[in-house]
Amino acid sequence: MAPGTHRSQHTDYFTYDPNWIMQSQEILIFSTDSALFFDVFDHSKYFKNSLIASASISVDDLTPICEPVTERLPLSKSGGLKGELLASVSFHPILPSTAESNVGVVHLFLDEAKELESPVSSREANPRATIMLAVNGKATRIHSTPPCKSTSEPKWHSHHTFLCTDKASSVILVDVSDCGFKETNLGYMYIPLRDLLDRDESGPRWWALSGSQAGQLKMGAEWKPLKADLLDNV
Repeated sequence: MAPGTHRSQHTDYFTYDPNWIMQSQEILIFSTDSALFFDVFDHSKYFKNSLIASASISVDDLTPICEPVTERLPLSKSGGLKGELLASVSFHPILPSTAESNVGVVHLFLDEAKELESPVSSREANPRATIMLAVNGKATRIHSTPPCKSTSEPKWHSHHTFLCTDKASSVILVDVSDCGFKETNLGYMYIPLRDLLDRDESGPRWWALSGSQAGQLKMGAEWKPLKADLLDNV
């Protein structure tokens, strides 16, 4: 099932017929034995948003069809029909690993770091790693590990899965910082996603951290290709 909740970034005000025609959302599905749920809320500026109604669709009903399907989904609450939701939904399965595609799913593994230097001589660092994804020069934070307490060799064993819409221009940036009284950088690295994938056939490997005398980061990635026209069909 897709992890977490995906929220619309648009609110229609003072209407019983909201239109989100320009809104789209890509969701990673980890099991076809799941469902997509749509909750429609009444937005309030001053109070908690209230649920109007909900609709759902089984992912298994979408798997035989790789083209967009327009569905009229009944919106209901407490057994009563409240309206309907018109949605265009499509399912795109993972392609064989040998398939060439600029669009795909990335499994990123951030295992550990070593030989980090504490910015304060009186204590060990509390290292945390933050991952940024830059596409066409625009960077977005996609993952952050919990801090490891009082160590120069943190073992996060953290992983993150995300949809990559442009492998050719994607760059992974990792910032390792000390979460002490004042957050201080302990080292960083950036690498084009293509290079990370090309060098990762044997699993996660050690990378030198810039801004650190001897610090290293153990990281790897796995690529699962999708149809290149995925975003055109959403």
